[in-house]
Amino acid sequence: NRDGYSPNQYFLDDAPDYFSYAILAHSIAVIEPYADMYLYPKNGAYSGDDLSYFHYHLCVHDDTSDCVSGLYYSDDSTKSTSVNIQCSPHDKYTLTINAISINNEVVVSTSGLAVCMYVRREIRDLTEKDLSSTMIAMHELWAVDSDTGKGIYGEDFISAKNLLEMHYFQASWRDTDHSHEGLAFLSHHLQMTNFFEDSVQLVDPSVTVPYWDYTRDSTEVTGLDVSYSPMYTNKTFGTIQPPKQWKYSNGDTVLSG
Repeated sequence: NRDGYSPNQYFLDDAPDYFSYAILAHSIAVIEPYADMYLYPKNGAYSGDDLSYFHYHLCVHDDTSDCVSGLYYSDDSTKSTSVNIQCSPHDKYTLTINAISINNEVVVSTSGLAVCMYVRREIRDLTEKDLSSTMIAMHELWAVDSDTGKGIYGEDFISAKNLLEMHYFQASWRDTDHSHEGLAFLSHHLQMTNFFEDSVQLVDPSVTVPYWDYTRDSTEVTGLDVSYSPMYTNKTFGTIQPPKQWKYSNGDTVLSG
């Protein structure tokens, strides 16, 4: 489980039926790349009176020489230790969990497959640390041009300016708007989001581009105007709240709020 978050719902016994990912069908855990991860045993894991702690190992699949390990104490989380693995999506690991008794003996041992994957979260669900890291990494795409970025972060880096030009190019053809009309909208914007996220992760491989569930704006605060959405703050993309008053070019004054 990533530091600062609740357990991944997919692996809980009461997970909703709509959680179904074929890639995880045979897995017991997800490892998020370059992130501090803690063990979180499922309900029903060994919890006898003689239990002291859990000791776990993560080894590269079929290679027991390349392993990391950690501890989990259910009665004192401050004694638990995390692991941080610099893996790539879809890398496979063997997770072995040993329940250790107060006599320092293994009373139960189990193992299974763990898969390295990024987990996308809603932007306001990010921890303060992860939100800051994400915004800093994103900002780099505006701060450096593509040539400079390629020299620092690798050949796949694309600056925000070049992504904007790519969007303009696809949308400005005289025959049709290739980015927004027909079936093009989803495929083009998904690919551009992938380009953007790939570049962000070249800057900081521990982050994932979050999503914005704008329906939460009106359900959590009835009638909330988009200008006051948590999406637009000094910690994210800046405020877009209108001023209390402003003037049109003809001199008419408009009051707001």
